[in-house]
Amino acid sequence: MNGTKDAEMVHSARGSVKDRENTMKVLWWRRAGDFLVGTLIPWSLLSQLLGTVFFRRSWPGGWGGALVATLAFAAIVVIGSALSKDGQTPSQRLCGLRVLTLDDRVAGRGRQAARAAGHLLDMLSLGVGFLWPLWDSRAQSFADKLAATVVVRAGTKNH
Repeated sequence: MNGTKDAEMVHSARGSVKDRENTMKVLWWRRAGDFLVGTLIPWSLLSQLLGTVFFRRSWPGGWGGALVATLAFAAIVVIGSALSKDGQTPSQRLCGLRVLTLDDRVAGRGRQAARAAGHLLDMLSLGVGFLWPLWDSRAQSFADKLAATVVVRAGTKNH
């Protein structure tokens, strides 16, 4: 499949190029909301909690801070993936998104976990990975490319 055809299929946009671009932008904002609600806020809160419990301060800094942040991120990845159903984590359900494989099947828990862990690439690229879907033909972030997934709006005609 070529990139343009994939973008049409993934986004179910049947109009002009402008319509497809608008659809990608709307989808991007939903994805940003999903990351905020499903990863960033829980990660921050859990890091604060773990730091307080184990180091008696909310952010221990140094190696302790790195350990706390890593453990909290791993916990968010595992919990989100374990709670995923029909290609949706709870935050994706809230934002009206679904994650599919490149062959248009619902992404399972393992692929959801790989995608969530892949968000580290999006962050390590100084945010470029999060912006990548805005110009990618399949609207994939670096995490999506790593996990071989695409994000679609839940409840579209095809999904």
